[in-house]
Amino acid sequence: MAPEHAVHGLKQPDVARRAQNRMLCAVITGHDLSVVGRLVGRRLRDMPILAEEQVRFIGDPVAAVAADSPALAESALDSIEVEYEALPSVLDPAAALESGAPVLHPDLAGYAGLPADRPTDASPNLQGIWRSARGDPEGALARADVVFEAVYSTPAGHQGYLEPHAVLARAGDDGSLDVWLTNKTPFTARAQLAAALDLSVEQVRVQPVVLGGDFGGKGSLMAAPVAALLARASGRPVRIVLTYVEELMAGNPRHASRIRLRAGARRDGTLTALVADILLDGGAYAAFKPHRTLTVHGVAKIAGPYRIPHLRLEARVAYTNTVPRGHMRAPGEPQAVFARELHLDGLARELGLDPLELRRRNLLAEGEATPTGGRWTHPTARVVLDRAAVAIGWGEPRAPNVGRGLAISDRGTGVGRSHASVRLAPDGTAELLTGLFDTGTGAHTVLQQIAAEVLGLDPGRVWVRIGGTDIAEEDSGAGGSRVTHVAGQAAFRAASSAAEQLRQLAAELFGWPETDVVLRGGRIGPGERFDDDAVPLEEVLRRLGEPIVGHGSYETDERHPEQTVSAQAAEVEVDRETGQVRVRRLVSVHDVGTVINPVTHRGQIEGGVVHGLGFALMEEIGISPDEGRVGTLSLGEYKLPSVLDVPPLETILVPGGHGPGPYDAKAIGEASNSAVAPAIAAAVLDAVGVAARDLPIKAERVLALLDEAAASPTQASAAASPRPR
Repeated sequence: MAPEHAVHGLKQPDVARRAQNRMLCAVITGHDLSVVGRLVGRRLRDMPILAEEQVRFIGDPVAAVAADSPALAESALDSIEVEYEALPSVLDPAAALESGAPVLHPDLAGYAGLPADRPTDASPNLQGIWRSARGDPEGALARADVVFEAVYSTPAGHQGYLEPHAVLARAGDDGSLDVWLTNKTPFTARAQLAAALDLSVEQVRVQPVVLGGDFGGKGSLMAAPVAALLARASGRPVRIVLTYVEELMAGNPRHASRIRLRAGARRDGTLTALVADILLDGGAYAAFKPHRTLTVHGVAKIAGPYRIPHLRLEARVAYTNTVPRGHMRAPGEPQAVFARELHLDGLARELGLDPLELRRRNLLAEGEATPTGGRWTHPTARVVLDRAAVAIGWGEPRAPNVGRGLAISDRGTGVGRSHASVRLAPDGTAELLTGLFDTGTGAHTVLQQIAAEVLGLDPGRVWVRIGGTDIAEEDSGAGGSRVTHVAGQAAFRAASSAAEQLRQLAAELFGWPETDVVLRGGRIGPGERFDDDAVPLEEVLRRLGEPIVGHGSYETDERHPEQTVSAQAAEVEVDRETGQVRVRRLVSVHDVGTVINPVTHRGQIEGGVVHGLGFALMEEIGISPDEGRVGTLSLGEYKLPSVLDVPPLETILVPGGHGPGPYDAKAIGEASNSAVAPAIAAAVLDAVGVAARDLPIKAERVLALLDEAAASPTQASAAASPRPR
């Protein structure tokens, strides 16, 4: 069956049977909806709730059933007959952008959310495009002493959260809708649902839930509109929980990429030019992308923290008849960093330079312009890189077929808006209200600690209350390395407001100078005589007779100039007989600001490293090139790293950074995964002299590269040579 089809006819069970059998509650198709023709999406609305006349990939839903038991629902679904007519399809993103390719969305120009600056000559299958340029890159390449060119590829990958997408919807008699859904941006989800169902935002209430993991994958509506429509049709609450077959077949995996790089340098290793052509497979819909360019913003890191005067960078995302792509931890960045960092190792070999020294010579310095705009402050890249090199034993002797690799990445702290309130009760406890849903990172614990620090309370006396969209004020939600910065500042300001009111009250009650009143250890008193005169908070609050409430809000769209810089170092051993790569050690080095919670901070680093390990060595959604069908439909076939796959890991923190979060906190959540894959690939190159430019680095691929090198005298010589020292 071809992946793109016209839907000619659909026969469904008689919905009137509900009158005789209350077990079957509702059956809907795209033709039954009261919102026929309405499309959904985070920015570009190009995805139907249920396909009407055409399905664009294997996994596109065409009908939905609500019943009192899963068995009855499955039976009803099995009885639905759909007639398809096969249409021409396109499965390769490069082919999709060629003239004459089948057009997936003929009405694209009329879709809401299409960027106004879309090129007028763009291919009709172009989802999005991002460009950046400066200087004369082609001229600089022509003048360069060495030009190194190569192509890199990365596959689609699933985020690997434990709990699949789930939603519970309840339709009110007044037309309102309550939903409990695994979505990390509840206020955005509310707006999207309202638009999809022709409701006002006030009629939609998104209630708090435990998300069960995210890693970038829980920002889309998924089955929520279908559940809402079934709840309307049945008059009963409806729950949908995706199976992992559905997750892998029709979820929102990481974009597969094909990246062509050309880099020019002088003989001394000075970088002069970089030309990058990035092609991403966007799948059948762009609905899962929130970025303005409809690309994945991390691809802008393709030039990295390096001084490169001449640049031409372009990223394109193509529509194909395959599973729609979405976000995954640091979206776009792991693909870009893998290609760039491994390319630098290849360039270093061409120049006869040590890869570490090549990087040192080209790292940005204080106040220099970054490749895509802005200027660096307090650059720590060299310090972080050197710490990683020392820890991995960069200059030490190594056994045959053992290699070491380094890679570096930089990531900014995210922006957004958040609100919080802090209520001080007469018993001296505090309640922090936030609209931020926790994805499993411990965000609520961090907010609790921030409020406790401001109020001088033990964290155990601060309760965090998560409000739905009908209780809490707007929050941008989790994602983009923003939580500690944005929600943390809102919590800090709310707690500061409550603390200031408390200080004013205590100063009036006890005659203390207001500027000298401090909060510490659950007590309040004058700073100079605190030990003698301080009283418990509850004593002051009881005299007031009512709670003190402080409100805080924070909003910014300006990126902080200081980046979180990370270096990853790997030591691997390659079996030349089988191609098997065994990672012997990993080192993860990060420059940090104030670490508010060391346990969750370390957990973010280690979790990111494991993500990077899976990206490097095993994770790959297998999509057939002739049908576009996902072949890895279980976690038995889609391989995720387990604890047995993780090598000895050393984490090193370089303190002293200045971040925009409370107490100079910096982002860490997405910082540790991007440079792991290139560090491992560079170590393979160092060990056996072959460049594994296509992820994942599977044994059969390495063996094929070794066989190819053995067949070529030039490549065999290179494979036998260690990296320059």
